[in-house]
Amino acid sequence: LSSSSAASDVYKRQIDEVVLVIGVNALSQGIAPVANLASLLPVAILLNKDECHLSHMFLMSGVCPAYWEGSAELMELAIEHACHCFVEKNTLHKKIDTLSNKLEQRKWLDRTKGMLMDKHKMNEKDSYNFIQRAAMDNNVSMQTICENLLGQATL
Repeated sequence: LSSSSAASDVYKRQIDEVVLVIGVNALSQGIAPVANLASLLPVAILLNKDECHLSHMFLMSGVCPAYWEGSAELMELAIEHACHCFVEKNTLHKKIDTLSNKLEQRKWLDRTKGMLMDKHKMNEKDSYNFIQRAAMDNNVSMQTICENLLGQATL
């Protein structure tokens, strides 16, 4: 990234956050390098009113667009907004990861319950209790029990 204006500097904030603030004219290599940085630190792209049509593209790539006409107060707001967006985006990614893991665990559990119900003629409650009890007895997760049972069933 080239630094073509004072807005292209990296600012060190009092709360030890590093925020990359760049002008849209510094994007000679396109949005990809900036989007990669946006996963590591807050990034604010400063747009003037003639560039506002670009804001959606930046939002979709994880970069926070801010409208700026040269005032220090607006620069501070752009930095605050970039920090807020960064924290919110990371929080949402963590929630997505957590929900994805829970869904994966649920799939293992449902497959294993189905296998126990078919092969051992258990009802759903008994198959769940069997998996839960085996996990507690062996001091491992229910998913580990499910993976082991399904692995043995395919042999």
